[in-house]
Amino acid sequence: MKSRIPLSALPLLLLMMACGQKTKVTDVVTLERTDSPAALLQAVQSIELIPLESRPGEIVGPAAELDTDGSSWILADKRPEPAIFRFDARGHFQNRIGHQGNGPGEYTTIQSTQLQDGRLTVFSMPDLILHYSLDGTLLSQENREGLRLQSVCVHEGILTYRGYGAGSPARVDLLSEAGDKSFLESDVKLINMMPNGPIFTQEGPVTYFTDSYNPVIYAYEAGTVRPEVTFDFGKYALGERFYQFDDAFAAAEYMMSLPDGFAIIQRYLRGGDYQFMEAFIQQDMQTDACYGICRGREWTWFSLGKPGESPFAASLRLLDGDRLCCLLDAGLLCSADHGLGGPLAALAGKIVNPEVLDGIQPDDNPVIAVIHLK
Repeated sequence: MKSRIPLSALPLLLLMMACGQKTKVTDVVTLERTDSPAALLQAVQSIELIPLESRPGEIVGPAAELDTDGSSWILADKRPEPAIFRFDARGHFQNRIGHQGNGPGEYTTIQSTQLQDGRLTVFSMPDLILHYSLDGTLLSQENREGLRLQSVCVHEGILTYRGYGAGSPARVDLLSEAGDKSFLESDVKLINMMPNGPIFTQEGPVTYFTDSYNPVIYAYEAGTVRPEVTFDFGKYALGERFYQFDDAFAAAEYMMSLPDGFAIIQRYLRGGDYQFMEAFIQQDMQTDACYGICRGREWTWFSLGKPGESPFAASLRLLDGDRLCCLLDAGLLCSADHGLGGPLAALAGKIVNPEVLDGIQPDDNPVIAVIHLK
């Protein structure tokens, strides 16, 4: 088995663009530092908090992924004991979807999930695809050879991301009855990085995806892959040398020893008029996260505070039309100012039901923050 570096194990810090700077989508997007949430605040109309009901045995980790069909919230928790939970629109617990195990209808891991047409598809290892109704009923399951780190159903078949690996021949495969096809071929020797968030995001017929160490967002459509957005990390870029080592572990050692640190894209969201990008930089063994927002054709940049201190930092999960959905750690919401003081006080001022915060306990389920964009 090839070794992998979990992204969560890399302490990261990202320097992003100053709030006033703007860049066309078609250009290379240059990142500069900002400590201000101003660019996001300009786009926010209001924030609604939805606490998730906390029941014994039904506790969701704050790193869970979030999806919605408009009437339900689906949370896929990939912790060592993976589980999928469904809550109604107001946060009341409804049911679990599937269970971990080795029997029929059970998943061993949750590599990725996909919500579409009233059903949830779970991609698990090894080479297992399960389809559930939202009430938890198993609809069907199949074994499909060739599933990699994460996968998603597209019109032509299944798009699966394998990453760089240690000399992997290609980073993306299309698995289809008409014959498999590979994209982004490469012969570099890198340790595979286990993604911390979803690789794929879909908008209409186009599937966008991040590419591990690569600062490029790609788009898949109708059997072809094209670069969509390229981010210039400046002195925090890994550089060409990183891809030229003959040994994957030597490349990893080089990456971790870079004096200025290095930047990696963590998450890319796209929907309606908006794009969001979350990226981290490792620098001096510290982790920060900053974000880019693009409406139409212009990018601006903002900060949400420090991970582990701000409940909004590293909380972005879903872009649903004009709603940006976040998952806030209950423990971080229990500080004196709910972790929303300083520069984030203006963001807290957008919350329409702040009384929810006073009822949160440290061990409660996370709180969904629905940011209504203008």
